[in-house]
Amino acid sequence: MQQSCDGQTLNLAAVALASALAEGLTAAQTELLSAFFNVLADSLGTLAITKARRAVCETQ
Repeated sequence: MQQSCDGQTLNLAAVALASALAEGLTAAQTELLSAFFNVLADSLGTLAITKARRAVCETQ
């Protein structure tokens, strides 16, 4: 993945993607999709922390 995205560009991309995904969905469907992506984000955060801690342990 390209590492050159700044925060503003990444935020704009997320807003555009959210708008595109929600197009044509009901409020309930949009809420369910939001909940799914919250779980996905939490899982990715957990994996990132675990990888970082593993890297520290391996260098000691």
